[in-house]
Amino acid sequence: MLESLKLTDNGKINAHALPERIRQKYDFSKEYGLEKYRRDILAAFEVKREAFNLTEAFATSFTSGLADEKTAYLAMGQAYCREIEPYENVLIYFNHEGFYKNTVILYTLWDKRLNKDKIIQEVTTADAETESARKALNKKQEALAKIKKEISNIEDKEIVSLGTDDEDS
Repeated sequence: MLESLKLTDNGKINAHALPERIRQKYDFSKEYGLEKYRRDILAAFEVKREAFNLTEAFATSFTSGLADEKTAYLAMGQAYCREIEPYENVLIYFNHEGFYKNTVILYTLWDKRLNKDKIIQEVTTADAETESARKALNKKQEALAKIKKEISNIEDKEIVSLGTDDEDS
């Protein structure tokens, strides 16, 4: 998640606080991992600087309360998060420097809400599938009970063989 990262004592980003997908891409155990991370961030930033600034202005309207973020979320939350996610590492880097605070706040809020909505949808689907399976099971149990009743209603007569003790009955 894009949240403010604590710096280490020497002022560097704490790599352990980065999302797993970023840690896997860079080998932070070696100095070149951190340098590659910085180079990639700065290169991405140069290409997307104007877009980051526009995204910050967009996010500020919601984090300041000027615009209704709940309504905007319904209309564009998924698209916003999908566009921000590839640049998560850039935003983490600059956020700890004090930049793009509103972009990070809005992304974090909407990303968590999207994850919650996804889980709710999965639970709703599982509930519907469970209810459907329960109904199917009930139908099978009813059919089985009907068959058992039919079986119990069938008179089980036997023809007694000649010369047996049951002849007199």
